[in-house]
Amino acid sequence: MLRAVAVLCVLGGHLALIMLPGGGPHWRWAVARFGVLLFFVHTSLVLMASLERSFGSPDWVKAFYIRRAFRIYPLALVTLGAVLLGVAGQISRYGVAPVSPQPGVAEIVSNALLIQDLTRHGDIVSVFWTLPIEVQMYAVLPGLFLIARRGLPPFILAAALAVLLGLTIQDLPVPGLWRLNVAAFAPCFMGGVLAYALLLHGARPRLPSWLWPMVILAATGTFILSSSDGSYNPDRGWPMCLALGYVIPFVADLPASLVTRVSAVIAKYSYGIYLLHVPAMWIGFVLAGRAPVIVQWVVFGAAVVLLPWIAYHVVENRGILLGRKIVSGPRAPLAATTPAP
Repeated sequence: MLRAVAVLCVLGGHLALIMLPGGGPHWRWAVARFGVLLFFVHTSLVLMASLERSFGSPDWVKAFYIRRAFRIYPLALVTLGAVLLGVAGQISRYGVAPVSPQPGVAEIVSNALLIQDLTRHGDIVSVFWTLPIEVQMYAVLPGLFLIARRGLPPFILAAALAVLLGLTIQDLPVPGLWRLNVAAFAPCFMGGVLAYALLLHGARPRLPSWLWPMVILAATGTFILSSSDGSYNPDRGWPMCLALGYVIPFVADLPASLVTRVSAVIAKYSYGIYLLHVPAMWIGFVLAGRAPVIVQWVVFGAAVVLLPWIAYHVVENRGILLGRKIVSGPRAPLAATTPAP
């Protein structure tokens, strides 16, 4: 549910940005931004579990990086290629449009490697701004995994250092310090690491499952209110991300239901929804812009479902399997498990 809510916040915030007139864009950007922060919490928690499964095996850190590379890069590269060929990848309060002007070679290479924040090139695909942050956090997640395994006091110290570093990055006008922009989002990832540390060291569900949707809603609303002045600094989301990470181990799993089944489907295709919802909006509301409004929404709905479905089965899943095969050898299983973010 957390991952499904995350991608729906991004999608809903961007739809509201271009479809609802007046009232200022602040709350719309805030909804989309908090969806990204929820992704960060979920990502770090899931990857802690992934590291635990491979911990102790030879080259477990190398295997982690290989799997992550084949998980995140294939679909990102396909999306980048489509946008360079003219598919819309930019979004603003004025709508969606193809990238303009045409990016140079250095900008294309930076976006392909997902290092555009380090080279200070623009995001050719507007939603690409989050991917370098994830890739850079991958570099430290194995270390955070080892710290979390040592107990809560070492983790608390690491979390405090992450917050201190994040504040430092935002406040010190040091030349070149902008390259450590990832540190400003590190406390958001620490929410997932906190959940893992608590689970590993004895935390057990004590709260009813129906509280979980309410906790997510409360965290989202708090972030929106805290961003009402138009500021989207990452530190506005730190308390909510850490609070979510703290609550996760103490809430019972939701029982199987239509809600959990729908959430599972949305989560499965969430990476494709995240990368391709802007092209889907372009197809529905720009390419089909002269059609009746109801037709535009039907076209958009079809695109936002079909594009991620095709992307998963043609690109994502094949990348997951290839990464696993490289790590595990030719006898790796032929079917992918539920994909991690």
